[in-house]
Amino acid sequence: MDFTVDFFRDEVRNGFYIPTAIKQEWAAGLVVLGEIDRICRKHNIDYFADWGSFLGAVRHGGYVPWDDDLDICMKRDDYDRFRAVADIELPKEFAIHDYERKEGHQLFLARVVSSNQICFDEAYLKKYHNFPYMASVDIFILDYLYNDENKERERCEEIKRIIAVADGILEGNLHKDTIDRELYFFEQKYNIKINRSLDKRHMMIELYKLAEKQMARAPKDEAKRVGQIFPWVLRGSKGHPKELYEKSVRLPFEITTIPVPEKYNVTLRRHYGNYLVCKKVWGGHDYPYFEKQRENLQAVADFKLPEFTFTRDMLKRPDAGITFGDSLKGIAAECINQLEAMTNQMLLSECQQLSVDLGTLIENAKGEESESARLVTCEIQKYCDALYELYNLLTDTPADDDNYLQCVSKINDCLAAVKAVVNERVINREDILFLTVGPKEWSGFEELYNELIKDNNADICVVPLPLLFKDYFGQIIADDDEILTNTHLGDYPDNVKPTLWTDYNISLHHPDRIYIQSPYDGENPCLTIPSQYYAKELRNYTDKLIYIPPFKTGEFGENDFTDLYNLKHYVTAPGVIYADEVIVHSDNIKEQYIKKLISFSGEEFKELWNGKIKVDNLKTEDKSERKGLYYIIGLNELSEHPDIIDRIKNRLDIITSNKADLDIEIGLYPPDISTWNKVNSRLTNKLISLISDYGYEYSLVEPDNYKLEKIVCKKDAYYGSPSPLVTLFTFNKKPVMLADYDI
Repeated sequence: MDFTVDFFRDEVRNGFYIPTAIKQEWAAGLVVLGEIDRICRKHNIDYFADWGSFLGAVRHGGYVPWDDDLDICMKRDDYDRFRAVADIELPKEFAIHDYERKEGHQLFLARVVSSNQICFDEAYLKKYHNFPYMASVDIFILDYLYNDENKERERCEEIKRIIAVADGILEGNLHKDTIDRELYFFEQKYNIKINRSLDKRHMMIELYKLAEKQMARAPKDEAKRVGQIFPWVLRGSKGHPKELYEKSVRLPFEITTIPVPEKYNVTLRRHYGNYLVCKKVWGGHDYPYFEKQRENLQAVADFKLPEFTFTRDMLKRPDAGITFGDSLKGIAAECINQLEAMTNQMLLSECQQLSVDLGTLIENAKGEESESARLVTCEIQKYCDALYELYNLLTDTPADDDNYLQCVSKINDCLAAVKAVVNERVINREDILFLTVGPKEWSGFEELYNELIKDNNADICVVPLPLLFKDYFGQIIADDDEILTNTHLGDYPDNVKPTLWTDYNISLHHPDRIYIQSPYDGENPCLTIPSQYYAKELRNYTDKLIYIPPFKTGEFGENDFTDLYNLKHYVTAPGVIYADEVIVHSDNIKEQYIKKLISFSGEEFKELWNGKIKVDNLKTEDKSERKGLYYIIGLNELSEHPDIIDRIKNRLDIITSNKADLDIEIGLYPPDISTWNKVNSRLTNKLISLISDYGYEYSLVEPDNYKLEKIVCKKDAYYGSPSPLVTLFTFNKKPVMLADYDI
């Protein structure tokens, strides 16, 4: 599976911050899923996204932002066929954990894992982008349920009894007489023979197999429903109509696709009710799942695992760094002083050479097209012309005093003009540097940048830094072409003229202010920026280093444990620690930063963090102008509503009647038309023709968060089928109305 640098970038989805460390975990899980998918395609085995993965595929186009595991389900016969070939087909380092193979795994599901242990093998780390932990995919099993509720209830009681005896034997809390009596009962009821000489664990395995056999005993042809018997049907779940799991459709899931029930909207509503409402707190498992593995590793390791830790020395400013005299401003001031001295001595050629050198230096530093460089070089040219005029006067016939004095006066006037413009446009002018790490992240700077460029008292430079893959030991593993590609120079807004990072001389500029948005320095687990642009190093080149997070999160508090966990990645990080100022977007977020930083550094630094972290007071531009309606038609409608074309026609009649007042855009989701055609090519063609007949064009909606956010910014309201846009419109407090095609 091919992952680009962009996949591993920090990102905010639905207001939730997803750091690189979680993206690594996601990627590792997708590699495991890719192997399962390959086997299932090869052997015509059906499977479906399940639980959070099913929800994420439909609602988010990938992982649920605050989830980190992968769940799929298979019907029993598909699962049996998968297990029959999996040991041969899976990569050799993979393993399958179930109650038989993995001690302590007392569950009736299988877990396909990338390795049986945490692995620091170089090839493994390369394959999983420096993620050494065990990645996994859980496979839940769907069995057929009896139509007769009494019969199903009777089976469930049998299964619970078998499992209770198995667990009691394993845990050693059943009397021998009770065990003998129960085993004899099972032998008589199921016409089997149980080996009494088995140890506790193998007796448990034998009984779990018996329980699983009972789970699988309802005939497919006689059943109308399917369900996960352990634990849900045992707890009273009625399962789901088996027709919902007869056909699948592949929906986008991060950089790949995943099969879901063809009637995915109906199925999810049966699972969750209003599944489009986001809930970040749940009791399913620890977040992230690899944290427990890390804790277990630390418990047995005889060394401390690598982790960014705080020392009070981090708060000390460098003693020397680049001094004023080494900077463009210092050099320019010195040149002016020298020009004044040499002009007084009438060292004409030396004056000309020094002034030209100064102009060239300023052009190189600020760019030939910059207003400051043009104004300075214009005055320097006038000064040089005056020098040349005097030179000609002196080399021709002896000049009279009046001509000579006029030339000298002109030179002094021109030098005064040079001095004035250099003072105004270089020495006393603020030099501001924005260090961004990508066009998406640029949004974190955009409001401030647009405000600053209105001011004519500063020269502002934007330098995009490339994000680069690194190996586990910190070595960059990108060639020159990849480095250039990863700067995305051509993808910035038109009013931004980025400078290539290799062309920017930071020691010469010595910016008055540097704005950064990469918190990591070298602490990101698989990405890096050029090390000379680490926050720790930048303090040598500026009097004020300011960190602004690349994205604005939603608000969260003490009960949002997933948000609070991720603070360790982007708050207790070098960019925040070394910055002189940190700008966040709300008082609540400031409070969360301070709490996390105090836990990181100690209570004694509370006032320091309180003073360093500021709240953004820029007012967002009013965007109240009406921009229109986004109408999404989802693939699920083709299978959930046989007469969908007539129903959509009715909706288009209503929408079109208001066309004068609405800017209407129609989108189809998912974006792969071939997937639509596989479900129903006839209805797909009718739908496309219908849209065209009403005079509209349609767009294919890609589940890329950056592109979706742009759609949300342009439109006022959402109407139509479920898609990843629903939660984004809701998060941005814009109206959402789901089409009820049953009306």
